[in-house]
Amino acid sequence: MKRINLFLVFISFSLGSYAQVDKEDMMEARHETHNMRHSDDHEARAMIYADKVATRLSLTLEQKEKIREAKLKKLEDQKDLMASMLNEKKTMAGEKSEMHEEKKQLQSEFKKEMKEILTEAQYSKWKNMHEREMKMNEKAYKMKKDKESKKMEQ
Repeated sequence: MKRINLFLVFISFSLGSYAQVDKEDMMEARHETHNMRHSDDHEARAMIYADKVATRLSLTLEQKEKIREAKLKKLEDQKDLMASMLNEKKTMAGEKSEMHEEKKQLQSEFKKEMKEILTEAQYSKWKNMHEREMKMNEKAYKMKKDKESKKMEQ
């Protein structure tokens, strides 16, 4: 009987330690799958974005191609920024705010390029469309983060 109890205690400790996963390992795994999912399809995402904007704003083929190139450049720059963040594993508050500023800079550059490509009326419509999309993405991100935190608590 003592052997059975000892065996059950040993099994419960083994399973308990096996179930715990290092948070950093989880983050790296999530970033790896994210990179695998998005690394090769930047061209496709840029084309889809250009098609969507062209349809909504009645763009010329030349404008559509320039928007595709601008979006592709932005996606590649974001990928490089994320890679540097993961490699350096910046955790200090100042360094995080520095990365946040770099992301804002990329967004600002993209807006400038869009302003150069589009006419005033098109840019005004695009800006409203873009702001709506950013708000939707922010809400979706918060919902996903809340869902993940609830999952981690369980």
